[in-house]
Amino acid sequence: MKKYLASLTLATAAASPAYAAEPSPIETLTSYLASSVEGTVAFLVNDLQGTAEFLAADVESTLGFLGSSIEGTTEFLAGDVEAFYDLINGKVTPEEYLVNSLKGTGEFLSADLEATADFLSASLVGTVTFINEGLTATGAFIAADIEGLNTVLPSLPGLEELDLAALAL
Repeated sequence: MKKYLASLTLATAAASPAYAAEPSPIETLTSYLASSVEGTVAFLVNDLQGTAEFLAADVESTLGFLGSSIEGTTEFLAGDVEAFYDLINGKVTPEEYLVNSLKGTGEFLSADLEATADFLSASLVGTVTFINEGLTATGAFIAADIEGLNTVLPSLPGLEELDLAALAL
């Protein structure tokens, strides 16, 4: 309701004959609107660019992690197959094969889990940082835009007493 009243007040002030006779408030409002649009476009472009850079880095990191994981898994399986052939050819005893296989599997799983935890941790930290910086920039942008609007609206006839903070915009 408060936003509706503010819109109605703005429309009434803009339509009043006194408003049309005073070019300074119109110029002020036009200047604010141009500045606001320019700032909004710059903010959105910057935000989209930052998002694209974040996503590109995240995809690159994910692909690097997956590539490394596949490479490690392939090496582990190749070593396990080689050890199995050694068992079949009698180069190692079944006990040696089992001990080495369990040891190798444990080392592989440990390294894989550690790499996964490191990747997820870095990804989470990067995501939280990205979101935090985005929210901070958005808040600063909105605050600056409202501050600019608060300086312009009181100069318009009929809006001298308008307080945007009181309207909880």
